[in-house]
Amino acid sequence: MTEAEWDAGGDPAALLSFLGERASHRKRRLYACACARRIRHLLKSPASEEAIAAAELFADGLIGEARLGECEQAARQASARAVREAHTVWSLGPAALTARAAWVGVWAACAAENTCDRFGPPGVEAGSLEIGFQGCLAVRTAQVASWARSVAEELSEAHADDPGTETALFFSFLRGLKTTVQRIEAAVRDGIETCETVWQAQLVREIFDHPFQARPPFDPTWREANGGLVSRIAEGIYHERAWGDLPILADALEDAGCDDAGLLEHLHTPGLHVRGCWGLDTILGRA
Repeated sequence: MTEAEWDAGGDPAALLSFLGERASHRKRRLYACACARRIRHLLKSPASEEAIAAAELFADGLIGEARLGECEQAARQASARAVREAHTVWSLGPAALTARAAWVGVWAACAAENTCDRFGPPGVEAGSLEIGFQGCLAVRTAQVASWARSVAEELSEAHADDPGTETALFFSFLRGLKTTVQRIEAAVRDGIETCETVWQAQLVREIFDHPFQARPPFDPTWREANGGLVSRIAEGIYHERAWGDLPILADALEDAGCDDAGLLEHLHTPGLHVRGCWGLDTILGRA
């Protein structure tokens, strides 16, 4: 991958694959959580939302694996209920669009469940069995989240089809999914900003520092300058998700003596910021 491809790439799987071992388990999990949070409005169970929150806490070492497992189990049950509901809709012979809508809930629930994935039996370090492209929590979560949001947006603009047989509905569903996948692939190729997968690629660049640009060392004394102002602002932004205050943090950091133009620019850049933001993590000393 070239620097230009990294800067403009719209395929999060390709970007994550390129990062490889440089992407920590913490950041990959927070990336999965960020993707799942973008479809929170499609979740039907509080257990699914709790799973995302628990995964974030686990990533930061604030809860243990036992609690993560409890949330994973509850989220798995929510996913199973969503699957049963989808099959029930099909058994009633609904319109094909209704059948597809039911599966939006399945994908959304699965995305939330994925964030709590422990990758192995109890006692095995979480993430230690995460090997290769297909096993990547971040990629799997991003994929199902993208399907859920993309199909939901399609359905919000579509009209219901005429009811048909269950077999006809099944093949209509598959055709609809194939069309969705083709639309996503085309949007990634053309860099269409409204495509969820392109948004997810931007999330990769938000969470992971630029792999082609050397970053100057962060001076830890900057955190404690002016009575520890930088540390207090940074911690507050992280815990409150007060992303609008990042420019304030940048100003405080600059006043403390920071001359890292790339870091300051990232903090001043409006738009997409989430937990795991590489700039904020740099200040907080998190990997």
